[in-house]
Amino acid sequence: MGIWRWSVLQSYWLVINLSNGNIYVADYNNHRIQVFDSDGNFVKKFGKQGSQDGQFNVPRGVAVDSNNNLYVADAGNVRIQKIFFDKAIVTFSEQFDEVMCNAGSMINDPISIPPETALVLSVQKLLPKANIFAESEQFEESLLFYYIASQLEPQNIHAWNGVGYSQTFLCDNSSAIDAYSNTLILDKNNVNALNGLGFFYSSNAQTQSRNNAPHDLVESTANLAIVSYEKTLEIDDSNVNALNGIGTVHIILEQYDLAIENFVLSLAIDSDRVSTLNGMAFAHLKSENMILAESFYVNTLDVDDANFDALKGLLSIYLKQNKLDKADETIAKMTQFQEQVVQSLIAEAQWLLDNGSTDNAKRFLEKALQLDPRNVIVADLLRNL
Repeated sequence: MGIWRWSVLQSYWLVINLSNGNIYVADYNNHRIQVFDSDGNFVKKFGKQGSQDGQFNVPRGVAVDSNNNLYVADAGNVRIQKIFFDKAIVTFSEQFDEVMCNAGSMINDPISIPPETALVLSVQKLLPKANIFAESEQFEESLLFYYIASQLEPQNIHAWNGVGYSQTFLCDNSSAIDAYSNTLILDKNNVNALNGLGFFYSSNAQTQSRNNAPHDLVESTANLAIVSYEKTLEIDDSNVNALNGIGTVHIILEQYDLAIENFVLSLAIDSDRVSTLNGMAFAHLKSENMILAESFYVNTLDVDDANFDALKGLLSIYLKQNKLDKADETIAKMTQFQEQVVQSLIAEAQWLLDNGSTDNAKRFLEKALQLDPRNVIVADLLRNL
């Protein structure tokens, strides 16, 4: 049984070429094929939406013949394409990186994995790779690997939590909720799933707030996050992630005193947690307590001297206080983040302008222009002051 043989009547969303171990995946929402080696390492991807040769429109199945040629069931174009792999690198190399995942679920339907393929695929191989992808914020790949693992082992809680986490960044609302719900069906007290739901709702509340959604909608979504985090604390009252999550939700709701209360509880459990120190600093910054905000950001840098969020917070404080020498010292520590610093300065300046603080906004924009003299957006904003 060296390979999976293709038939007109049957093709699969995923197939393995047993002669070389490569895994071919019909990534149909992105109109492309992805290729991984037998250990789950990404090899290449090719195709984009279209009807020309080498282009796809919702490819629904893949299969391999005895000559290692790939057949793609190109459903949207009502055809089957044969890909000659000895020429694929030449033919499709320019397309490998053209299509990136956008919002919306990459995987909408259950996958059909041939039984012989399932023997080769191993959850023990898939999950470590998925974890690496998630940690490096490669959520397309992590979602793919977690999802395959969940289909091979439907009782695998780690896989379902991974699906939910990845979908929080990539997919529609129901996808992540459904994935975490699958975990909670298996284990109703799973704190990772509860915290995952909390993070999902918190992220959505933050997006709604940034988009100036009605306050009632933001508050409703934020309360769903708090409910999930509080369920975690009923199970584990010292869960730092849940305490920090609630603190973050209160910041979104501009309830800074309540946020600080939760961060204080969290710091009593783990005084060196960077996310807690930064959360506490940011809550004090939004409360206009610059002395305490600066102190907590400095504490963060004692733990992680290159922490971008802490450096960004200090830069904001020094510019607002017109301490330009300290601002320059801070920027000197952020050289590897220059583009992010400029974008952060612009965002802060726009917020200050919206709130009538023109002098502060000007300092932020001047510093951004100093870092990026050719930035048209910054130049235009300064001209309009």
